[in-house]
This record gives sequence, C-alpha cells and structure tokens, in this order.
Amino acid sequence: LKFWRNIPANTLTITDMDFYNGNLYVAGLSNAEFSSTLRKMPYPFNQKQEATKSIEVYHAVHTQMETRAPIRTMTIAELDGEPTLIASYTCTPLVTIPLAEIGSGSTIKGKTIAELGYGNTPIDMISYMSQEQDGSYDQKLLVTHMHRSGSLISMKDVAKAATGKGMVGMMAQMPTGTEG
Repeated sequence: LKFWRNIPANTLTITDMDFYNGNLYVAGLSNAEFSSTLRKMPYPFNQKQEATKSIEVYHAVHTQMETRAPIRTMTIAELDGEPTLIASYTCTPLVTIPLAEIGSGSTIKGKTIAELGYGNTPIDMISYMSQEQDGSYDQKLLVTHMHRSGSLISMKDVAKAATGKGMVGMMAQMPTGTEG
C-alpha cells in the first residue's frame, strides 16, 4: 500500500514518540479504517496501552477533515497550564490536542492552528527557551521541514491559537495564488 508521494505505508507505522509524565506517546499509521493512530503506554511497561479510535484533523490544503494522514512529528508542552500534544502532519497542518482527550478507544478531534506549507513534510520539532533582544525570555517552537526552511513560532502564539476556533473551513475564504 502506498501513501502520499508513493511512500510505502508500512514505513509510517511509527512516525514519532514522546515521553511525558510517565507515559510514552507513539504516533503513526494503523491498518484500521481510520488510519492515523496515537497510542499511550505507561512506563514502566506493563502490557497495558491505550490507543485512539481515530484522530481527525482539518487539512487546510485539502479543505477537509481527514483521519488517514499520520502525525509526522510531535512534542508535548503545557499551554496555559494544560498538558497539550502539538503535532505537525504531512501537508503540514500544525495541530493541538489536550492530553486529557487521549484515551483508550477515544475519537480525537485535533485543532488545526496553522498551516506550515503545502507539499512539505515536517522532520522534527523542539521547544526551547530563547532570550529576546530586550533581554526577556520566550519559549519557542521550532519545526524543521524537508522542503522548506524551519518555522519558528512563539509558544505564546501557539497557546493563543489553541484557545481559538481553529482553521476549519478557512481555506475557502482565503485568497489563492501568490498572495497571502
């Protein structure tokens, strides 16, 4: 089975892992009807794991909700005190999912807060503290890409966007072509 750009689907079984607060989160594809999956495993491993039923996110480039694309890279951060998974997908929507919503058999609806560039593939993301020119400090999110330069986003902006409505349906309202 081939995925986007003739990538063999079995190479996307596990796309990223993150450890947070005693749990390992594993993203990838499954062979289920809704193929994007996210598993949560307590550590130390005890044979118990929780898998999502599906992860549904809005892909702005495709102007539709989708469940078939896997998370390509992710990190976990506290946004306004709430532990939140921040994920980037192929065709690069940037999505937030509160960790409280991740549970066994749950259907997750991630909130698309940004689009990082059509035809692109995210490689990795990290958050770090940065000293600004005025001497203040700001937490940053750096997303590296395969076909574009990196995206550097203030975590304050990520947190603000996560409290909004998200991008669902926005592309139909946006100009196309070289504007924007």
